[in-house]
Amino acid sequence: MGLFSGSGVLPSLKGNPTNVVTLQSGQTQLISPAGWYMVHAGIYTVVQQYDPITGIWRDIGNGTHVGGVQYIYSDGVNYRLANQTGSV
Repeated sequence: MGLFSGSGVLPSLKGNPTNVVTLQSGQTQLISPAGWYMVHAGIYTVVQQYDPITGIWRDIGNGTHVGGVQYIYSDGVNYRLANQTGSV
């Protein structure tokens, strides 16, 4: 999930053993720690941003599941991944 660039620069996993996140039905996970991320959500998973005005999480992106990659800057609490299968 980490964003990287430049010659000779290796991708950073930010201390995680892998860059793949598996979520069960209805499960969410914050995108943290703070930093830039390149996110490719799965078939059932969406990227959400917290709306502090309404106090709800909103889906962001184009809503398609066809190879879309999103680049986001998370402060560690404002973006999350959500598997919406089995959720109302």
